[in-house]
Amino acid sequence: MIGRGRGAQGNACSDPQDGPGGCFVDSNDLLSGAVDHGIKEWRRWHALLLLTLGATISQLEGSGSDPALTASSVGHAFAGLSAVLSAVAAVYTEWVMKHNNDSLYWQNMQLYSYGMAFNALGLTINDFRTGGNGLWALRLFQGYSPVTFLVVANLALSGLLVSWIMKFADSILKVYATSLSMIVTTVTSMILFGLRPSLNLYLGILTASISLSLYYTPSSMLLSTGAPRKKDPLLPLTAPDKDPDAQS
Repeated sequence: MIGRGRGAQGNACSDPQDGPGGCFVDSNDLLSGAVDHGIKEWRRWHALLLLTLGATISQLEGSGSDPALTASSVGHAFAGLSAVLSAVAAVYTEWVMKHNNDSLYWQNMQLYSYGMAFNALGLTINDFRTGGNGLWALRLFQGYSPVTFLVVANLALSGLLVSWIMKFADSILKVYATSLSMIVTTVTSMILFGLRPSLNLYLGILTASISLSLYYTPSSMLLSTGAPRKKDPLLPLTAPDKDPDAQS
């Protein structure tokens, strides 16, 4: 049935004289492709679970009194809700950016305008509550130093980079890039600030690296140890001919 359906499209039973064997070969290939796709999807889900585990391990302090372990059930529920909302927002943002032909920079202006509006509203409400400090717009750059401006520029460039990833790649790549930035942050902190990483941080980085390899490595490289060989089902199942030189 599968071979006949594909034959109607002209890419399975190319020659009616091939008989049912040709259809069987293409049906077998289609079934193998479906199984391989299923294995790849399960492998990627396992890789994402490993990434979650690595990120969690890296945040633990390594003691029984860790706040993440002693928090209330309400705190864990809100943390889970925050993670779900963040994931939904990332997927929706990716969908909006990929299903729109507008300029990437115009899309960024539209997306970040909501954040600017809410921040301005919060600052205005805070001015009315405290009073005496004047309007926030008049002291927007108060206390800024060259380092502060560099931080703002870095965040702006990071936002542009994330938007490029969301439009031309996907949110999964963004998550992996964010997670593996722990390596750069750790090495930089060790050099500049003398940071002594904990065992949990090393284990988290190792787990995230394994997850990255498991997610993006092709299935053929993980499951095969050499060149794949296909067995032709049309060949007769007979023993090979003996070498006449060996008989003599």
